[in-house]
Amino acid sequence: MGEPIQVCHIYPFALGNEAEWEKEKLWTILDIFWALETVDRWKKDIIGPNGTEVPQNLLCLSAIVHDLWRSARLAFEPVEMSEDRTSLTMRFWWLPRRAYSEALDMCVAPSLPSDLKASPCNAKLWNCDTEQPIYSGQLVTMTTRDPELMPLPSFDLLQMQWFLNLIAAMSGVADVTNKELDEELEDVSEGFSDDGDMVRETSEESSEEEEEEEDDDDVFANPDD
Repeated sequence: MGEPIQVCHIYPFALGNEAEWEKEKLWTILDIFWALETVDRWKKDIIGPNGTEVPQNLLCLSAIVHDLWRSARLAFEPVEMSEDRTSLTMRFWWLPRRAYSEALDMCVAPSLPSDLKASPCNAKLWNCDTEQPIYSGQLVTMTTRDPELMPLPSFDLLQMQWFLNLIAAMSGVADVTNKELDEELEDVSEGFSDDGDMVRETSEESSEEEEEEEDDDDVFANPDD
């Protein structure tokens, strides 16, 4: 796509301005679904003093591509970073639209069509050099002459964004209203303490069971009583 061009954050700028314990909520949730070393790789490029404002966290996209990207209508799957970090290859994907539901059938594997030629609402993109349409599966290569002074976007951050955009599209949450999303976030937040750590809520029934177990332990610990 051509002009106008926008500088886009991979890890959102708004999240970078949150309090530390608020930021940790996101990472703690990601820790549930991915290995700790994977999440640590995603974090490493944005935990410095400049936070989100580093070249590794930025992409230049046309205005319409930016809007489609942040709406989870499309995604960039990182494929390969050259050893000298002067070349980055990504695969372009149009993402399908799914109806949001609080319940999902875990026996049905989600699918990502590999032949999509447009967004769910028929938005289309063209290669300005070849004047050919851009379809799912096409490769995009970014290059730099100096990986130190002009580094390419972070492979790891792009991988995180690829996964999250894919989840947003496949789950239908990309089209959830702000009100619905706020209610969901309130439910999630109930599982966190004020410092951002996850806490386990126990019912009165489970508490009573634990007390009974403790009493049983005391009996076995003091057989002469």
